[in-house]
Amino acid sequence: MQMRREVVFAAAGTNNNVLQGLSMEFVKADSLVTLAATATVPGFRTTLRLTDEVSLDDATVQLLATGPVLPDHILVGKAFANAGEHLLLSVIAPAAGTFVYILDVSPI
Repeated sequence: MQMRREVVFAAAGTNNNVLQGLSMEFVKADSLVTLAATATVPGFRTTLRLTDEVSLDDATVQLLATGPVLPDHILVGKAFANAGEHLLLSVIAPAAGTFVYILDVSPI
């Protein structure tokens, strides 16, 4: 399953989990997780956690107005996630802008 979303941030905004309440927040079966992301202004940072394991820690997101292109903007490629794991994708925005991501969770 693949999801593409845009999340708009006010200046100096933070979101502890942009996946909260979405169907992909919890992994339904053992899967490989891939994340690609871009931002419309420089300085956005993101962290991807799979329950207690950090797969991506405070990474700077590439500046691009059109959104991520696969495979060019992959930040995490094929991280293993067990069934039932909680995906947490946090974002820190230093300025007003949009965080655009593609999250792919592929059962194995």
